[in-house]
Amino acid sequence: AFTVDNTAPSVAISAPSATITAAGPVAYTVTYSDDNFSASTLAAGNVTLIATGSAAGTASVSGTGNTRIVTISGITGNGTLAISLASGTASDLAGNLAPAAGPAASFTADQSVPSVTIGAPSASLTTAGPVTYSVTFSDPVDPDFAVGAFTAGQVTLNSTVTATGTVAVSGSGNTRTVTISSIAGDGTLGISVAAGVAVNASDIASAAGGPSTTFKVDNSAPALAIGAPSSTFAKTGPVTYTVTYTDENFNASTLAAADVSLNTTGTATGTIGVTGSGATRTVTISSISGNGTLGISLAAGTATDLAGNSALASAASATFIVDNTAPTVSIGAPSASFTK
Repeated sequence: AFTVDNTAPSVAISAPSATITAAGPVAYTVTYSDDNFSASTLAAGNVTLIATGSAAGTASVSGTGNTRIVTISGITGNGTLAISLASGTASDLAGNLAPAAGPAASFTADQSVPSVTIGAPSASLTTAGPVTYSVTFSDPVDPDFAVGAFTAGQVTLNSTVTATGTVAVSGSGNTRTVTISSIAGDGTLGISVAAGVAVNASDIASAAGGPSTTFKVDNSAPALAIGAPSSTFAKTGPVTYTVTYTDENFNASTLAAADVSLNTTGTATGTIGVTGSGATRTVTISSISGNGTLGISLAAGTATDLAGNSALASAASATFIVDNTAPTVSIGAPSASFTK
């Protein structure tokens, strides 16, 4: 008796040794099944690398008998890689040749660095906060990457002038919230996030994030200046003072006559009026009478900035002289009581 064999050796390609990698190597096990198996001639030239995206790599073959290992190494780019085998890579004793095989299951090549995106601050201006930032970690190749223990110690507070605050981190998953509270001082605040908070499945750590958009910290009241009087001497007036509020976040002034105190000496007096708009007001003293000096002072709270700070009371202004006394004329005694 003799055996009749017209069945080619079957070829099975295993799943890849890794489902995602940065540079590899990743291996496939190739198994030939045949009762009359003879030999395999599988070599790198019989392996076709099936790639998507920018993924690439180099195939090599090792092993003996009816089992071979196809190893993909030197992996670069981002995408997927898989293999297929040409026909004729093994034979049995009857001379039957193995058919082509594949494509095998693919694996992901991921050399992308997880990115960090810091959103806009929840407020553009504050006195004490809190102000929050949304921090999002993302990876276009590996959406299921892991964000590790993200703590306040991995957040840098970027400060200008005297602004300070306290940082806390909350949330879960790929989006976290950074909260800045106990804010004080003046200037700007923003954040940066350290590298390495997130790691994808191919063991590539996230890049650093930031610096973020900043927000303003304003705990200073609008500054108040009273100019010199429009005249240094007056009889009935009017005499004016220019009042100027200075604040980069100036909001409004409510200065009215009732907020103005008249500083007097002697019998000098007058009537107060206020005009103007914006950060400049004019205080006019009219119906002036008496003798002495006049000046002004302003009450607290006559202007606010956008952060809610109110102007403080002013110092006393420079004064002007009020003189309603007519000059007197004195005629002295004659230089002689008799003359010729």
